[in-house]
Amino acid sequence: MKAKFGFRRKVKTYIICLVVLFVGALGSIFISEEDYGNWKFKIKQVDIDKILEYFNIKTNTVKNIPEGILTIFEIDVAQGKSIFVRSEGHTLLIDAGDVEYGARVVDFLKQKKQDKLDYLIITHPHNDHIGGAAEVIKNFKVGEVLMPEIKEDIIPTTPTYEKFLRVLLNKKTKLRCVAANEEFKLGPSTVNILSESGKKYNNLNNASLVTKISYNNWSFLSTGDIEKAAEKDLIKNNSSLKSNVLDIAHHGSRTSTTSNFLKAVQPDVAFISVGFNEYGHPSQKVLNRLSKNNIKYFSTQQDGTLQLNIYKDYYTILNSHGNELFKKAA
Repeated sequence: MKAKFGFRRKVKTYIICLVVLFVGALGSIFISEEDYGNWKFKIKQVDIDKILEYFNIKTNTVKNIPEGILTIFEIDVAQGKSIFVRSEGHTLLIDAGDVEYGARVVDFLKQKKQDKLDYLIITHPHNDHIGGAAEVIKNFKVGEVLMPEIKEDIIPTTPTYEKFLRVLLNKKTKLRCVAANEEFKLGPSTVNILSESGKKYNNLNNASLVTKISYNNWSFLSTGDIEKAAEKDLIKNNSSLKSNVLDIAHHGSRTSTTSNFLKAVQPDVAFISVGFNEYGHPSQKVLNRLSKNNIKYFSTQQDGTLQLNIYKDYYTILNSHGNELFKKAA
């Protein structure tokens, strides 16, 4: 009996210590340092964003942060991908995260006062890229959906892909498979699809559409989930890979972002869309390559939704709180 009583007393002690630590943490937010010293526990004015940041809690609330002539958002959809592009009212969405993040993408776009999209690019039909697309198409008028050509024997038969096709049909949304290099305007900005036909590859990752988005002399390269083979083909077939900001392929997987590809792109900054996962993303080898090449990198897991504002003579990168992470001028 004494042993049991001693164990219970230890548990109670641990619980009390945890409560004291938690109360102390709350006190550091709600009570000013001067009041601590004077034993005046008057509640100070509270900034809800600072509370969330203190406990590393992310929110779906979108801050009204000024945008550039071209603005690109790497939306925080955890272990998935979704990129919203807006240039003077013209819009493009690249991927829409996994199924459970479709509502988050829709909510993000609505908070950005969007009621339609000019283009929706699906880099490839894996769930973490196409999963939320059905929800997006149901909620917004989409001018055109672009997808890669894919070998017939690797076209997915997943419920998620079938639902996507069904919603496209019901909404009578135009779908077009991009077979080769293509260019189109997005207001004053330009979108170049650099990848060739995805039919040359035996896996969906390498079939991903690779998109370069540019304004003036600044550019952003979106790479889907391409791996070493597709990177090698891009280097061989394109002289225009160089970009200021690189969207890291496959959530930072070790199968992508080779040294040769980094040398061809020569980015100042890299974005990594990643969340809690069992795959070891982002790979330490990839992070080491970025550091070795003096490329700064930011992730949605650490900084929430990343915002790239491109102006005529400079660009700037902000985190989900609107804090500037990086700036470069001409």
